[in-house]
Amino acid sequence: LLSLEDNAENRLIQIQTFLNVGLIKEAEHKLASFKEKYPDEPAGLLLEASLAMKQGQLKRALELINQRLEIDRDNASAWRLRGEINLLMANYDQAISDLNRSKTLSDEPSTRIILAKAYWLVGRVEDAITELGRAINDPSAPMEGGILLERIYRQLGRKEALKKLYDQLLEKYPDNLHWYNRAANLAIEWGDFDRAERLYKQAWQKGQEKGKVMLSSFDGYLRSLLLAEKLDELFEQAGKHVDSKLAPIAYIWMAEAKLKLGDRTTAIQYCLRAVNKASNDEFLASEVLRRMYVLLGAEQVEKYCREKLEADPNSIIANLTMFNLMKIRGQYNKAIDYINKCIEIAGSDNSRQIDYRLRKATLLALAYRKTSDNNYFEEAIAEYESLLDKMPNNSNVLNNLAYMLAENDKSLDKALEYAEAAYKARPNNPNILDTYAYVLYKKGRFSEAAQHLHAALQQYERTNSSVPVEVYEHLGMIKEKLGAKEEAVAAYKQALQMGADKLEQTVKQRIERAIERLSP
Repeated sequence: LLSLEDNAENRLIQIQTFLNVGLIKEAEHKLASFKEKYPDEPAGLLLEASLAMKQGQLKRALELINQRLEIDRDNASAWRLRGEINLLMANYDQAISDLNRSKTLSDEPSTRIILAKAYWLVGRVEDAITELGRAINDPSAPMEGGILLERIYRQLGRKEALKKLYDQLLEKYPDNLHWYNRAANLAIEWGDFDRAERLYKQAWQKGQEKGKVMLSSFDGYLRSLLLAEKLDELFEQAGKHVDSKLAPIAYIWMAEAKLKLGDRTTAIQYCLRAVNKASNDEFLASEVLRRMYVLLGAEQVEKYCREKLEADPNSIIANLTMFNLMKIRGQYNKAIDYINKCIEIAGSDNSRQIDYRLRKATLLALAYRKTSDNNYFEEAIAEYESLLDKMPNNSNVLNNLAYMLAENDKSLDKALEYAEAAYKARPNNPNILDTYAYVLYKKGRFSEAAQHLHAALQQYERTNSSVPVEVYEHLGMIKEKLGAKEEAVAAYKQALQMGADKLEQTVKQRIERAIERLSP
């Protein structure tokens, strides 16, 4: 577009697009160029405020947007942006006021969605539901509205409302397989197996129409047939695919059905066929063996693997499965032996070497957390550093190494060096932004840490990703150090809300103690 007509309006569209898709550094460069060419363009001020917000510079963003509103008090976009900034700053009442002002000036579904978040955070549940209901009725509404309303209904346990929401979303997005699978998953949770069967089948068939092999939908479809005790239909449908790419899934569900009928011998045979059918895909084979473990127990899986290793000591699938089995059992040294064998077998296959060594490093870190044996810690660090020697710019290795050092208050200068390198390589990755913020926190650089953590939260939100509990806990810790008690409490409460019933008791108690400590 700019090659056809290079003007202020098109440049603003380009910058806004960069911001929308999370390319913050690119937006920053383009905005600097725009300001040089159009220094007096007031619309540039709005984007400058938006950029500052995306970078986590919330105070500066608020100053800039206030300047924009001095120029034009009736700019709906400016009020919406100010509402977003205040929301991130945990100024919830002000955020609600700003967003309502924006909605009055221009009723946009995106504004209602942000307003609903603010209502939800202050406990005005019905107001949040009302805003989201109206937003998703708009044909132009982003999927984010449906995702947020789904989360609210799930947390409140509103079964009928959630079913109606899914029906509405499936009507609105008839080709979106995500919603079919989500609706079917919920139907299984609540025991409505007929509904689950219908939805999974539709998702699977729609995937086939698009030329996709929908393993998850086919898996869910057979699962729903088993739970509904439609075993004849399960055998019929699964039997159609025992020679296709779906064969591992077909056989594993046929095995479970046979076990349900009391035929353990045939169940074992079907499990082994499932593994053999997946033999060309080591990760699918490992998943099949994991399910065989759940179905038949560790003894049967171990027996299979030991027989396989006797026949072929270099079987990747058998060694990888034994690695996972030993890890589950907490037999870490044995698990290390098996993953070392996988590394040896991988030989010159660099991608597989890296994958197995990353698994080894992750196992060593787990072993250290479970046992507090410093030898595991030292070995994990050595493994990560060895990987860095081979690929010094690998952001995942840099990130993992930085986090592990910071979490254990070891070599914080090196942790910061690694975190900065990961951040420079992938400045828009929320996990890397969180690690960078956490290391900055450990170094006592609390304002910078807060800035990068606010940036991370916006990147999670942009991709509709669930925010890990520890990210909100980190934010609470940072805000506490900055003396922003209300913001710290708000962050800790969000951590509890995100964790819900899945939090480890020790983590839950730690966060609850923090809230109690800061509450008047």
